[in-house]
Amino acid sequence: MFYKMRNQITCIKNNFKFRLFLIIIISCCFEFIIYCQKMDYKMWKDSLTQLSCIVMDSMTVIETRKNLESFDTSLITSNIDMYYHDLGWCYYMLYFHTKDTAYIRMASLTYDKALYHNPNNSKALWEKSFYNYFFYKDCIKGKYFMDRYKKSTRKKYWNKEQIRLLSAKCDKKRRPAKS
Repeated sequence: MFYKMRNQITCIKNNFKFRLFLIIIISCCFEFIIYCQKMDYKMWKDSLTQLSCIVMDSMTVIETRKNLESFDTSLITSNIDMYYHDLGWCYYMLYFHTKDTAYIRMASLTYDKALYHNPNNSKALWEKSFYNYFFYKDCIKGKYFMDRYKKSTRKKYWNKEQIRLLSAKCDKKRRPAKS
């Protein structure tokens, strides 16, 4: 009788060890799967976008927008600010094709998201400065974003002529009239 009880206790101990081992293995596999699904946006950028600096045909822009909007951003672990910049650029390109100013607002809000994730994203800072100077005619915000752009971007990359043109109207407003 004692021998039979001892075997049952050993079996229970072994069963407990096996279950614990199984739980640990399953947990590790689950963590590995989650880790593998998270990614750097740079790895997916080329398959999602066909963006360039030139004005693109509307179908390319629409397709790129669909790809970006349907992408699950919760999986992006690094360079999510680049994702939001690309989506903002897409909205900006849609404005060129439609002249619908709602796309300018959408682009501006998307650049805000890029700056939330990376406050020094020079491309998003440039776009915010441009939008405030050019579209919104808001000299204070335009200058604010331009100053941030200059702090986060090396001087050799500045386009001084564009900076001068963007701020020219605001500078005229501040200068006293000659008598």
